[in-house]
Amino acid sequence: MLTNKYSKRIYNSILPVELINPYPAIDDRIFWENLNNIILRVIEVKPTAHDLKPLKGTVLLDAFQTGDTSVIETLFKEKNDALIFTSLLGCINDKSEYIIEALDMAWSVMDMALWHLPSTKTSSSKEEYIYRPVIDESAANTAGNVLYSYYLLKSRYDSFDINIGKRFEFEIRNRIIQPFFDRSDDWMQRSNGNYMPCVPGILSNVLIGILLFEADYIKKHDAVRQSLVIIDSILENADTYNAAERRELYNGLITFFDCLYMATGSAFDVFNDFPGHVLSDLASQDNDYSSMDSISLLRHVLYTDDPYIAQQVYKDYTGEQLLQLCGSDTSLERILFLIDNSDLILNKFYLKES
Repeated sequence: MLTNKYSKRIYNSILPVELINPYPAIDDRIFWENLNNIILRVIEVKPTAHDLKPLKGTVLLDAFQTGDTSVIETLFKEKNDALIFTSLLGCINDKSEYIIEALDMAWSVMDMALWHLPSTKTSSSKEEYIYRPVIDESAANTAGNVLYSYYLLKSRYDSFDINIGKRFEFEIRNRIIQPFFDRSDDWMQRSNGNYMPCVPGILSNVLIGILLFEADYIKKHDAVRQSLVIIDSILENADTYNAAERRELYNGLITFFDCLYMATGSAFDVFNDFPGHVLSDLASQDNDYSSMDSISLLRHVLYTDDPYIAQQVYKDYTGEQLLQLCGSDTSLERILFLIDNSDLILNKFYLKES
């Protein structure tokens, strides 16, 4: 499927690190100084005072022993939310105090012992679980937010100290890139051999890390090919997932395909090519759009102009309501997608008359 069809095309099309520019960074002042007022209102009301305290060892050990990760999940969400909005405010205002606040928040996240959630493994496995990181949804989402914060503000961080970038690269390589290349066990799979439905979303964050930091062209291509093999397996077994899992697959696949579309200069155009219909099939299989992720549906609409999917999104949202999702999402990449396409969103999903 994907591996055979796209592998050679991708090999010849992956852009070098310096040409991968998924979204406008802080140096694009025209873009950031002319944001839609809807977005500014949402972003600038977010609090700017944040807890920079590290994850306590006692909290971590308790989660290992009881399996209750709620306290850690809350901490991760608070820190990720703070990282997202300090980074955005840094881009909007481009003043030292905002840049420093974003850097402090990113540093606090990078100082956490784990980005993945503890597991109730046997005590003999705990050390391995910490020192051989698992790229679960928590780790992947945190890595994505750290990556995009660095991508957005890199030039300002470099002006403070060139070694700041080395810290970002070290953490991304240690937490997600090396585990992706080094681990050969079944940490992405269930007991029946099927991949977990969160895997496409995880892979999108792993790939953007590799594409932004890895200069070795062969390693980049190997990562893409390995990812496509996994995605092929998921697509071939899509009918074995239940309705909720198919929705999760859909959300992750949309982001994964968009990542490759961007990194290959649109040479990887699954949205308008085979198996683009798979996305529509996953989206419509259960006819329950109300429970599907609106940003994923929107991304599908903007790439394919699928009138049926567009109708489903339009039923629930105006363009203004879609942009207001900037204030509630937990992924900096997805928020940047909304910001970058704000004019198109407002035009396509025009304001309804009250």
